[in-house]
Amino acid sequence: MVNTHHEIERTLHVQTSAAGAFPLFGPLGEREWAEGWDPRVIWSDGEGDREGMIFRNGSTEPVWVALRFDAHDRIAEYVHFTPDLITRIRVEVMPRDADSSNVRVRYAWTAITEAGEGKVAERRESFAEALQEWEPAINAALAKRVHAS
Repeated sequence: MVNTHHEIERTLHVQTSAAGAFPLFGPLGEREWAEGWDPRVIWSDGEGDREGMIFRNGSTEPVWVALRFDAHDRIAEYVHFTPDLITRIRVEVMPRDADSSNVRVRYAWTAITEAGEGKVAERRESFAEALQEWEPAINAALAKRVHAS
């Protein structure tokens, strides 16, 4: 029986309020800082990032579902499935002070086939490194936003 599961969590420090940071972790908001991120909405019951939104990143990626996009509690949760792997993502934005926030990001991968076990191992290594790149990318995008205004 296949049961490989791995989770990785990292807390990022971003230079904007929690209210300003949360939209950066929506499917559409992430475009501002994530290179190559280009979500295509398949279904949504309204405009902008929202709970229940179904989308793909580009045309060949798996289908993603925004399970939760709660601006009040500043929690976003996503899931996507491939034939070999289930990926769950949880983002929680917490105020640090008036002008900065802590963002807890958790990825969880579960293999559903033997081929998926290798993919879990690959992601364990590659995402630890990728998450380290998020903080400077987000803060650089925020700095551009300040200079543009």
